[in-house]
Formats: sequence, structure tokens, C-alpha cells
Amino acid sequence: MKRILNTKGQIEFRDWVIELHKNPKSDIDIPLELCDQEDTSYAVPNMPNFEDRTFMSKFEFAEYIYEKIKYIEIQKLIKHEEWSFLWDTLALKYFKSLCPKKGEKWMPKREAHYIFDTRSKVMPLKYRHRVYGPVTLYSKSPESVKPFFENVPPSHLGEYEEFCGSKGEFTRNPLMLKLTKHLYLSKDGSLIKGWTTSRKKFPGANVKYPKEGTVRRVVAVCGQLMRTYDLYDIPLDALLEILPAEFNGWLEQ
Repeated sequence: MKRILNTKGQIEFRDWVIELHKNPKSDIDIPLELCDQEDTSYAVPNMPNFEDRTFMSKFEFAEYIYEKIKYIEIQKLIKHEEWSFLWDTLALKYFKSLCPKKGEKWMPKREAHYIFDTRSKVMPLKYRHRVYGPVTLYSKSPESVKPFFENVPPSHLGEYEEFCGSKGEFTRNPLMLKLTKHLYLSKDGSLIKGWTTSRKKFPGANVKYPKEGTVRRVVAVCGQLMRTYDLYDIPLDALLEILPAEFNGWLEQ
């Protein structure tokens, strides 16, 4: 891959995704030619080679893509305003991994899963992009995201990315990702059941609230703690000590 989509190519890819939602038949071809045509793409000198392959694991996918992305960043091969073109080019190239078929149909998710919207100021929309989201979290702490990514297909968003990835303080701070791993990874190396159970009904309440100790709560609690503590410069052990009691049960497993 030596070329990336331009504005016209990005628009045509978006239009194709929208059309796929309307008519998800499996015989619809992925428009890979958009990356080769002069009017929908442009060449980037010294662009690393992205191999034609299919990924079964989100961790494997993020690991592979990040090594290439890191080279592009270090060499400054593209400008800041061109990154959305690259993210969408990769979404197009690896569409089979990011949007697998089920029987005779494609199973496309929301448009934001494949199209990086630079107009959006809402962080969650950007982190739903199936290339940008996993790669960004992986770049901050590969070993921390591994338990949450390694047995999950690249197409899956899930609560981990939805809540951790949508908060800038999490994506910018490796400690936050280390915390989620420490809380939800059991001593035998498996994820503790129930960590994604988002809501439950408490006595006396007519509506459901986030269940205590789950990933939705750790994001909310850390957001509150940041008002008082510098969570960018605190050891993990010290952070664990100031967490409320609702997390004690998770730490004991």
C-alpha cells in the first residue's frame, strides 16, 4: 500500500458503507480500487507496506498496525490533517476483518466504525473507528489492553473501548489502562466475569444505575478523582488505595 485515500476517495468510501447498510448482500465487492485510482487517492513516499491479510484478534490487528503507524509518525510521512485519510484507508483495506460476513450478508456497524469524522468534537465517535480506536489504546499500554483484545475480533467495539476509549484521560494516561487490567484480570490470567455488566436496579430506585465496580464505574470514579489527585503522576498502588470500597471485591479475586 503506497497510496492513501484523498477527500474524494473518503467520500466515496463513506457512500459505499452507507449503501452497504441498505443492501448488505455478500456479493458486493469492497471498493479497493479507490486506493489505486488517481482521482480518489494519492501517493505517499516511503509509506511502509501494509500486507494483505485477515486478522482474527483485535490485539494482533492493533499490534501489527501500530508498528507501521509508529514508523509513519517518526518519519513524519503525512501531515496532521492527513491522518483521517490514513485511518479510513486502513479501514477500507482491512474491511473483511473489521466487518465480517454472516452467512450471505455483510454485517456492517455504524458509519463511525469505518469513517473517521474529523468534524466531530465528541471523543466517543472517533474511538468507535475500528482502526483508530484499538491502535490508540494499544499505543499507550500494549500489555494492559492485551487481556481485553486478544480473544476479541477486530470488528467488535465492546464496553472496554466504549468507556475507556471514549475518555481522553484514559487514552492519554497508561496508568488508567493498567488499573483496568489490575482490577479485572484474575490471578489465573483470565478476565473476571461480570466486569462489563453495566447497570443494575438498586433497592428503592425506579431506574437502573451503573453496577458498582464495573468498567463504567471505574471510568466515572477516576474522572472524579482527577479533580483532586494528579493521576498522571501517582503509582498504581497509591491509586488502588484511594479507590472507593466498591472495587474491593474485584481486587480480591
